Amino acid sequence: KSDEIAALNSVAAFAGRSLAQSEVFAYSLNEALRTSGADAGAVYLVEGGEFRLKGAAGFDDLFTKDGQAVPLGAFAGFERKKQGWIMVEAEFPDNEFSRLLKLFGTALVSVSPMAYDNEVRGLLLITYRDASRFEGESVPFFEALASCVSVASGHSGLFQKELASRKFLDRLIQQMP
Repeated sequence: KSDEIAALNSVAAFAGRSLAQSEVFAYSLNEALRTSGADAGAVYLVEGGEFRLKGAAGFDDLFTKDGQAVPLGAFAGFERKKQGWIMVEAEFPDNEFSRLLKLFGTALVSVSPMAYDNEVRGLLLITYRDASRFEGESVPFFEALASCVSVASGHSGLFQKELASRKFLDRLIQQMP
């Protein structure tokens, strides 16, 4: 547990120093894999009515290429269980994304919703090729990490909007006689 707390603190500290979402996603995924012993992880954000891959660690090129866009319904088979949002390979729904996970050799997936401003904005996906290596106690860590990442992402998005507004106003002011 102390490794997980240290990882969460490290991610929060890193997010406080970076406004680049991609850097925060990459750092968070590396911390998740290092701390949990998982094989791979990904961050998906909701964009245009689907989940879009925004960061990945541990996956091969096929997964990162073919897993770029995932329909919102791809995770419909995931149900909240005692150990959290997990699914073993035998329970994967019959869809393209599940087939992609199987091609990668995934035996177990943990999915943690990323909520910001009372709205699910994305998912933190953590995978194991050997389901016996998964410890159910890792789920609260993944959920806390997803929360930390979603707050950092949300704040970064707000900053980008504010910056765009300021640039727009600066251009208007410069155009005035």
